[in-house]
Amino acid sequence: MGGMMTVYKNRIVNAPSESHDLVFYKDFGASRVYSELNEVRVDIVPKGRLKPFVQLAAVEQHYSEIRITSLPDIANSVETRGSSKLIYEFHSSDETVLARELDSLNISNLDEIRVPSEFLAGLVHSLISGDASEIVRVYPNLVDNSIFSAEGPSGSWGLPAGQRPLVWVGRFDKGKNYRDFVRALSLLGPEFVGVVVVSMEDSPDRMATFLADASAYKVQNRVHLLMNLSPDEIASLYRHASNAQGCFVSTSLGESFGYGVAESMASGLPAVAYSVGALEERAADEGHLILVPVGDIHALASAISASSISMAR
Repeated sequence: MGGMMTVYKNRIVNAPSESHDLVFYKDFGASRVYSELNEVRVDIVPKGRLKPFVQLAAVEQHYSEIRITSLPDIANSVETRGSSKLIYEFHSSDETVLARELDSLNISNLDEIRVPSEFLAGLVHSLISGDASEIVRVYPNLVDNSIFSAEGPSGSWGLPAGQRPLVWVGRFDKGKNYRDFVRALSLLGPEFVGVVVVSMEDSPDRMATFLADASAYKVQNRVHLLMNLSPDEIASLYRHASNAQGCFVSTSLGESFGYGVAESMASGLPAVAYSVGALEERAADEGHLILVPVGDIHALASAISASSISMAR
């Protein structure tokens, strides 16, 4: 499940008495993800029809809040009704993306700008000036603790006994930086195996490059590839890895919140990550987290070993 779909789903789960209308212009399984939830309507609208669709909904419906993400032109076109708040959300930690959206955004049309972390708030503050900065608010993302908990099924996942799973989750893009995970795995003993959970990857070429890199670093027989797991399956995997004295590994080069780290820790699995973005804020969450300098592969491998040793005690 994609990052923003997780953000929205967890909000809905934590506010069961509220009604939610969700509008997407790409369907990455949103209809399926939200079908089990009450008081939720999902519309998949072609991008060319999105602006008039949202404009009409904003004046016809009595929404308490209208929240828009990644679409400044839509936010600029919306006129709210009555006491309805117009809110723009940022969830990317890419400063180029933020600057581009802010340049296109008519901030005077907004009631609030919301971000999921103090780190991202600081980044947005640095890109805007004057009174506009006063409408920036931090609303941390929510973890669904009914799923991501240390209590629950774990399963075997087909991994031999005695192996320590290192769970990595993401797409094979530059930002998630999988290659550093492969490099760190190559520095560790054979008892460590990589469990790579790939979600919403749409590039066969990137998949082929990942497999070639695993072979180049001679870890192709120590990597297990899993595709498009449900949240319940991911939580089960985290618990299994915890029981097997493994850990979660993030080699991401930017995090506006750090969902993978937060969910793994909530499931009892310690995390090792590059110290980027909002991950220092995750250190205050319940669980065990080690942060290392970006790009220091030896420090990453050492932290993984230390994390596994502490779990074994």
